Amino acid sequence: TNMLYPLYFNFWDQLGYKIVLSDDVTIEGREKRKSAFCFPAEIAHGAFDNLLSKKTDYIFMPQILHIPVSGSGENNKACVFVQGEPYYLKQAFNDRVIPELLIPIIDFQEHVDSTKEEFVKCAVGIGADKNDAKKAFDFAIDKMISCFNKGFEIGRKVLEELEKNKDEFAMVLIGRWYNALAREANMSIPHKFASRGITIIPYDFIPFNFQSLGLHMHWGIGKINLQVSKFVKKHPQLFGVYVTNFSCGPDSFIVPY
Repeated sequence: TNMLYPLYFNFWDQLGYKIVLSDDVTIEGREKRKSAFCFPAEIAHGAFDNLLSKKTDYIFMPQILHIPVSGSGENNKACVFVQGEPYYLKQAFNDRVIPELLIPIIDFQEHVDSTKEEFVKCAVGIGADKNDAKKAFDFAIDKMISCFNKGFEIGRKVLEELEKNKDEFAMVLIGRWYNALAREANMSIPHKFASRGITIIPYDFIPFNFQSLGLHMHWGIGKINLQVSKFVKKHPQLFGVYVTNFSCGPDSFIVPY
């Protein structure tokens, strides 16, 4: 959701729905987990518990198979805990009244057509007009791409300013949207740098050009992390800091790389 929110929000907003987000991670919710999940998945339980208290009509929680990674070709898989989130949360809270769950399958493998069909089917299923849903998706996907590009634009400007003073350096915050860039999970690490006067740049603002690294990596976020790491290594004024969490299977491969 940290990554794809511009798509989610604009799709439902265009169809006239009010968007409600969780705004807390409850201890009670975290304790509902039924397995030794990684920390972000534990947080998801707490956020889901908070969301249930909002008494919404629906909960939109897609199953995400592949994420969009421009120029990378195939194999941009999401973590298995990300993919399974709708199902293990539903099971963990089966003793509570849960609003209708909307679980389209998002698969940004090579194009967006299959994902568009899923979104449209999801909206039509709760009463939206099919043509309106198609238009809403086209609008939303453009907004998401614009958001990604805006991040790259900001990153370029920050780097241009940095390069004007060769004595300065900046930190690039690398990880996953749901831990490195989420205050609930990153232990205030970005603030610890910034409060010491060090510029910190989120990894999704680094305007890298996709290149072959000679490594097999089928995790989408892993591919982005490796590309950003390569960019940082080549830049004399950048250093990287990688935020990970205990029990993260994909990061057990990505961090050594």
